[in-house]
Amino acid sequence: MISKLKTEVKCLKEQNASNAANFERERQQLKEQLKQERAMWKVQLERAAEAFKRERELLEQDRKRERELLEQDRKRERELLEQNRKRERELFEQRLELVEQNRKRQRERFEQRLELVEQDRKRERELVEQNRKRERELFEQRLEMLEKLLYLSQKQAEDLVGELRALREKA
Repeated sequence: MISKLKTEVKCLKEQNASNAANFERERQQLKEQLKQERAMWKVQLERAAEAFKRERELLEQDRKRERELLEQDRKRERELLEQNRKRERELFEQRLELVEQNRKRQRERFEQRLELVEQDRKRERELVEQNRKRERELFEQRLEMLEKLLYLSQKQAEDLVGELRALREKA
């Protein structure tokens, strides 16, 4: 029984040694596998970090480009607004100038009409004065003619009275 136990112990020792060797081999394999997995994970993490870094850089570039485009849009919008304001100002000034020219033309036409009216009034006054003068002259001529006629009529009457006296004296 002791020998059986000794063989069994020997067997167990061999089995234990074999198990220990297997265990050590498995442990080394697992260690190696863990090392490889860690290396693989490290590579994957590095790749992921690189990809993340590239993605971040691309996002940053996109944001930067977007900011630049937005700034360009704002700048263009400001320029367009300024151009519109300038154009509106020019149009307003042109309209103002046209209004001023129109007022000036209206004023000139009014002044011309006023001048024509004044000239017409002056001509009318002159014609009225000429008519009065002419009427006075005609009146004076008629008066003179009437005075001559009266004188002639008086003379004729005197002559007739004289003739009548002479006829009376003869009769």
